[in-house]
Amino acid sequence: MPNEKNLIPHRINSAKKARELGRQGGINSGESKRAKKTLKQITELMLVTKPTKEALSKIKKDFPEVSGQIDFKTLLVLGQIHKAVSKRDTKAVEFIRDIIGEKPIEKSANININAEYDNLSEEDLDKKIIELQKSINEMENKKE
Repeated sequence: MPNEKNLIPHRINSAKKARELGRQGGINSGESKRAKKTLKQITELMLVTKPTKEALSKIKKDFPEVSGQIDFKTLLVLGQIHKAVSKRDTKAVEFIRDIIGEKPIEKSANININAEYDNLSEEDLDKKIIELQKSINEMENKKE
């Protein structure tokens, strides 16, 4: 448990120690990125790999309308469709909706918060800044 005896403020640490900690953090970050990249590559490879003959026969039996190339990506989609319909899983429904390109677009208002200052000259902007500084100083003086 942390307590006053074992806590060392950052300002007390030496530059050498800070450099070493930064170096170690960089090494760990690199290892983490390489591991994520490898996992992504394995996943992408598995998604285009064909399932076993046993699995294929079961799929064709359960989903006779699916023909042609069946890979794990197809299985993933079929599984999500089954889950959405049989278990009424909303996450599965969202997954399917996104896959077929019907994901709703998050709309954000494109508002220019600086619109009132856009057409001001430098001199007018300087005046506005001075006014704001005065207002800030007045608020700080009221606090005291």
